[in-house]
Amino acid sequence: MAIEVDRIVTGRWKENCFVVSHAPSRDALIIDPGNNAEDIAIVIERKRLRPLAILNTHGHFDHIGAVSPLKDRYELPFYLHGKDLKLVQRANFYRTVFDEPEEIEPPEVDYRFEEQEETLVFGPFSVRVVATPGHTKGSVCFLIDDLMFTGDTLFRGKIGRTDLPGGSKRLLADTLRHVLTFPGDTVIFPGHGGTSTIGEEMEGNLPLKEVLS
Repeated sequence: MAIEVDRIVTGRWKENCFVVSHAPSRDALIIDPGNNAEDIAIVIERKRLRPLAILNTHGHFDHIGAVSPLKDRYELPFYLHGKDLKLVQRANFYRTVFDEPEEIEPPEVDYRFEEQEETLVFGPFSVRVVATPGHTKGSVCFLIDDLMFTGDTLFRGKIGRTDLPGGSKRLLADTLRHVLTFPGDTVIFPGHGGTSTIGEEMEGNLPLKEVLS
């Protein structure tokens, strides 16, 4: 499938929002719109895309700040794991703890992931939702073809933190073992930083090797 991925780096924490589009139809999905809703909208409108849904890998405040304005602007459903609902509801408390001055409008969650794995279809997109708890209780990864959107579970050269609300080092280790069962040429798009592949992280990610040892 002819998929294009635009990365918009948002907010103080340089969080990655991804606009995933299908070139022939111009249908699109918005993944983890953390902040800067207008910058995300500029990409959508410049490419004349038709967004179908907002999908979030988890509910931390730096990943949801632009959900409500984009949800309202394009009349989109919002998808999140049910175990992260409380993180969304308490987003403004957590942002003050981290000295983030910009207030967040907590979005209404229209669909809650609950299964360990499920597949959702949006127009031309088939999205495999994989439960990957550890960074938060409700963290998930999204697999679209051979592209995996890993949120704050796995980064290039790093792994997710477990010292934040909902974090668990044990669960993260189990999750990472599962993620590494995917093909080595699977491209990962993390919630912060640059892209990589499963194979590259298996070879060179020292924190990953340490947590699995």
